[in-house]
Parts: sequence; C-alpha cells; structure tokens
Amino acid sequence: MHNDTSAPDRSSSPRPRSPSPSPPRPQTAEHPRGRGSSVVEQLTILAARLTDRDRRILRLVHQHRCFTTHQLAAIFFDSADRAEHRLRQLTQERALERFRPLLDYGEGSAPFYYVLGPAGAAVLAGEKATDVRHLEPAYRGARPRL
Repeated sequence: MHNDTSAPDRSSSPRPRSPSPSPPRPQTAEHPRGRGSSVVEQLTILAARLTDRDRRILRLVHQHRCFTTHQLAAIFFDSADRAEHRLRQLTQERALERFRPLLDYGEGSAPFYYVLGPAGAAVLAGEKATDVRHLEPAYRGARPRL
C-alpha cells in the first residue's frame, strides 16, 4: 500500500474566480451623481427629470414645511404604493428629505415625514430666478423638531 503524505497537486484543477470589481457607472440621466459632475450639472439633470406633479409636491412641502407620506399620497397619488415609490426616488435625489419620529415601544412605527431637501430648494429657487437664501418662506435646510 502506498501512503503519500505530500499535498495534492492542484495545478491542473480550476481555481474559482473571484468576482471582478464592477466597472464604474457612467454618468447618465439614471446616475447623475457620477464623479466629476458639477452641482449645476446634477441639478440640471434633476430639473429635467421632475414631473409637474413632482414640482407641485416640492412647492407644497416648501410652503407648509412638512407632510407625511399619507398626506402626500392622498393629495397627489392614486395609491400609497406609488406615492411611497416616488417619494423615495425624490428623497434619493435629495429633492426631499425624510425622517421618522421614534414612538414608544409597542406603538408600531410612525409614518415618514417629508421636508424640502437641498436639491428641491435649488430647483424651486431656479424656477423663481433667485437664490436659495431668498426663497419665501425661507428654506432652512434643516429638519423640523417634533
């Protein structure tokens, strides 16, 4: 009986490939935050992608400071699912910002509250041909405390 204690030869067996790093995303309308793109370019892309409804949402949120998902869904959308999806997209684009207040243990979770985001404020200022600092009511750029 032959007893070979040396390590097996693995030179002929294929080694599993490690995943190659994914190539960087090109700067397109779907990915406006590519490296090297300026804030002006990002805002131009965002402004071109906003629908009339999106702009009405931004104006109303700016005017009244804060809305819940349910309130915006009732005013602007046919379904809560569509509202949540679009509001999430506007949040990812920084047109809106959202937060969720903490509730006591056992009370479930509060709805998201939406306030105007920095990109949304810039779009509204651009519509009025003014600076963000001159928006009325004044854009505070901070989340309200509840």
